[in-house]
Amino acid sequence: MLAWALLCCAVTPLMADNRGLERIGELDGVSEYRLANGLRAILAPDAKSTAIAFNMIYLTGSLDGPQGQGGTAHLLEHLLFKDTATVPGAQLIEGLSQRGIKFNATTSFDRTHYMAFLAADADKLNHLLALEADRMFSARLDQADLQAEIEVVVRELELAQDNPLSALGQQMFAATTPGQGLGRPVLGSREELTNIGVEQLRAFYREHYRPDNAVIVITGKFDSKQTLAAIKQHFTPLATLAGIAEKQPLAVPVLDKPVTAQLKRGDNEWLALAYPLPAASDQANSKKVDSATLYIAEHLQGRSQMVSRLSRRVREQEGLTYGIKSSMKIATFDDASWLMIQTGYPLGDGPRVADMAREELQRLIEDGITEQELHYAKQTILHERQLAVA
Repeated sequence: MLAWALLCCAVTPLMADNRGLERIGELDGVSEYRLANGLRAILAPDAKSTAIAFNMIYLTGSLDGPQGQGGTAHLLEHLLFKDTATVPGAQLIEGLSQRGIKFNATTSFDRTHYMAFLAADADKLNHLLALEADRMFSARLDQADLQAEIEVVVRELELAQDNPLSALGQQMFAATTPGQGLGRPVLGSREELTNIGVEQLRAFYREHYRPDNAVIVITGKFDSKQTLAAIKQHFTPLATLAGIAEKQPLAVPVLDKPVTAQLKRGDNEWLALAYPLPAASDQANSKKVDSATLYIAEHLQGRSQMVSRLSRRVREQEGLTYGIKSSMKIATFDDASWLMIQTGYPLGDGPRVADMAREELQRLIEDGITEQELHYAKQTILHERQLAVA
């Protein structure tokens, strides 16, 4: 109980200006707010829901990792589930589990995402907010935990390499921007992980885990006024530490031409085709980038494995592969946007599969889509999004 009391009251040595929350905007019932210290909060209440989805997102990822220390951001994500200055790691996990809160975290190129799913309960949500405020500044980060988690991440690396699609994706990124930007694995490498010391990890933590580099997103059934009061209570006292420079946009090398990557495993082969796309913020493009149209087109091309154009051609008509799919990233704050097609097939059929994938992409460009396909895509995309927030 003492530890929990300290957690609820914990503040950092440097205090921020306590001027409350500023409402930035609202659209379709989704509101965005900002604290004086720069923390943003996006609230999407849904009275029909019976649960809450909580997201704490730091705008940092593997792209921010120091050269020679790849995997720093992901390693830090692991260590945020260990001790803080006020709560031991075991008690932190136990406190979440006892409240029936399901939790996880992921790291990508440009963000680190801590997520939780819980029953609609104000006390449980308040527990999460207090915990995240504590973890933003008070993670202990000691050498013993660091060494133990490096071994855990090494095992994770090995599992990723055993997954053909995961290994193929990394191979494609490495071919695009070798040794830099997206070509550096999010998980790092065994050699780079051993270069990360506890002081380097603490420096990364101080620089990137701060209010003006974080966004809270809450959806589901909750009281907005009560939740805003809790956010203000727990996060207003936090401020960026003195001496930390304002974060500058990263100059990230991006995909500027089509890239092909192949991987052989036993009697099977795996293929990835990647194509550059304009970013949503692309000012050099004479036409406005229509992300919604691109998303619908990609959905019909390959995202729905059983009914997509690629699947019908390569799987149903030709019988060359059991599964072929596409994915797409449309960047909003950088230029790293691409369309990727991935598939596996028996050894030797790669040229035929690649040619068919390119032919279907060219057909999409030249002929467009039918009204029936457009209706289907809209309905399935909306259904998928409803399931995602249910």
